Amino acid sequence: MIRFYQYITLFFTLSVTTYAQEASDPLQNLLEYAAENSVSDINVVSIYDDLQYLLRHPINLNLATEEDLQKLFVLNDFMIANLFNYISKSGELLSIYELDAIYGFDISLINSIKPFVSIEPSTHLQHFKIKEAFSTGKNMFLIRGKEVVEDQAGYYKQNDPRTNENPNYYGYLGSPIKLYARYRYTYYDQLSLGLTGEKDEGENFFKGSNSKGFDFYSGHLYIKDAGILQAFALGDYHVSFGQGLVAWSGMAYGKSDMTMNTRRHERGITPYTATDENRFMRGSAASFELKKSRLTVFYSSKYIDANIVSRNYDESSTLVSSFLTSGIHATMSQLNDEDAINEKVSGANLSYKNRKFKLGITHAFVHYSAHLLPPNLPYNIYRMQGNSTSNTGVDYYFVLKNCSLFGEGALTNNGYPAIINGMQWRLSSYAGVSLLHRYYHPGYIAPYSNAFAESSENRNENGFFIGSDIIISPTLNLNAYADLCHFPWLKYNVDAPSIGTEYMARLQYSPSDKTKLYIRYRTKTKQENSDVSNSKINKLVNSSVRYVRFHISYRLSKEFALSNRIESSYCEKESEKNKGFMMYNDIDYSLNILPLMIRCRYAIFNTDDYNSRIYVYEDDLLYEFAVPALYYKGTRAYLMLQYKLKRSSQLWFKISRTYYTNRTSISSAMNEIDGNKRTDVKLQLMINF
Repeated sequence: MIRFYQYITLFFTLSVTTYAQEASDPLQNLLEYAAENSVSDINVVSIYDDLQYLLRHPINLNLATEEDLQKLFVLNDFMIANLFNYISKSGELLSIYELDAIYGFDISLINSIKPFVSIEPSTHLQHFKIKEAFSTGKNMFLIRGKEVVEDQAGYYKQNDPRTNENPNYYGYLGSPIKLYARYRYTYYDQLSLGLTGEKDEGENFFKGSNSKGFDFYSGHLYIKDAGILQAFALGDYHVSFGQGLVAWSGMAYGKSDMTMNTRRHERGITPYTATDENRFMRGSAASFELKKSRLTVFYSSKYIDANIVSRNYDESSTLVSSFLTSGIHATMSQLNDEDAINEKVSGANLSYKNRKFKLGITHAFVHYSAHLLPPNLPYNIYRMQGNSTSNTGVDYYFVLKNCSLFGEGALTNNGYPAIINGMQWRLSSYAGVSLLHRYYHPGYIAPYSNAFAESSENRNENGFFIGSDIIISPTLNLNAYADLCHFPWLKYNVDAPSIGTEYMARLQYSPSDKTKLYIRYRTKTKQENSDVSNSKINKLVNSSVRYVRFHISYRLSKEFALSNRIESSYCEKESEKNKGFMMYNDIDYSLNILPLMIRCRYAIFNTDDYNSRIYVYEDDLLYEFAVPALYYKGTRAYLMLQYKLKRSSQLWFKISRTYYTNRTSISSAMNEIDGNKRTDVKLQLMINF
């Protein structure tokens, strides 16, 4: 078999000689800014779709709505409110650099958002007609391939000695290549029509279980602002309402260095363009707006993966122990669980909103074609059992001078509550504080909830968060938060009610718009079962991890930028203590003679074990999001090339290698590599027409 990576050198060489164009990419800068501040909860696909549209159709700040400005993802409520107040008192903006006079905006932030905004008189309006949408819009086609160069155990043939030693060894069914293809047609932000396909590593492609090509397909038709019809979606879409307690199928911000960004900004109906095979809606939805009121209704029906226990429960229903969310169907056992049951979701949202006040009510009903019965263990007592659940919630938001309050309260059909309330208070022009309390009953079950939480689910949690940002001087800024949690019921590997704490402080020094450095300290403590307990009932002990980071970035010229980071970790549980260390150097260089961007990194790391691992954000291909965990001892390096072709089309190539100095094999089971290095190769082409 000819390997995918063997095509790459030839393909890239031929492609880069084709056309030339300017090499700047403002999208990359703003995506990195957002990703660095909220690594775990960024939906890169949705962000890029918004920013790509804004790059072609910048927001007129003199006409912008709150919803428009929230698409930039780096402006908090107070920045937006201060902008509106400034325009109201001082008149329309005449220059983008006038933003520097508004509290919360600085030169670095202004330069980041500059490509996505414009300053024009409020009389300058864009007019368009829906009948033109299918003839004058923009087309985008993207295709990407990815493969691990080294052989992995799961791809050996059936006559491999491993099969003779283990009769249950079957290996992966397909090739090690991961493929992704996407087409999208857009007309301003009023119309979107798209189709996406993905094949994961090891899955069949145009054969076997996937005789029609990709393992996963997604398509949508989305219309916005067509008179009273505020939004309409057919196919795959997202819904997000309130603070996320009832219906929020997309990703959202969690705890991050942006300590004042704790309020969820609902977006109602939006098109689904990602490849997560679980958390999205498939069906239709419509939103109707009359003056300041909005009514949204939605319905979804799709098949999901589940672990089947029995097909003869109550002589009519399937019995499953859990839902599966990986979306990978590369082995026979995974295929047996693919699309095992049907999931139906229906609901509605009614809201009233003006600039300083918002009130909404949301209801969602979820039904499965199987009965869920989790394993009979104490920590599962409050988990969902049966085949349906429903939730109703009421959310609010209002502003009082320098203070904004927000929250949501919800109930399941069995009466268990979930409540979240928050406040953002600007104490002065130099300091702000954000407070948030949440209480999620252990029995609160909402499959599509995604509210602010410490845990991955909005249940079994009682927590209080306080965050602040302080401008010490024009060049010095401090961000900090504390989060205190109590878990009133048992959890996996926690055989009693428990507590947890997390603290973070980040001091940033920006002597100029070309240089930024910061130091960050973060510590997290939680309770877990003791590893040395001799009784049948495990006692709880503290498990803690601490991180210290120093980061500096500086731009030497328009074409050349450098950044460096040093980070250490320290883990402690009972008598076990582990530590880790990581250091990297980044180089970004834009060629003048070619529209070529070069990004590279060299990192060294040394950790005692996996528990002391260190996560690092990496530049990656468009729609890819890399935050690898570095552990054990070794080095990691990558080279990424981004080349602009004619008509805004682009080509990306990335090769990365992790080399371990104290390992003779990498990973385990069917992903095992017999050796101490792993090399990943990616190639992506995007064509705009």
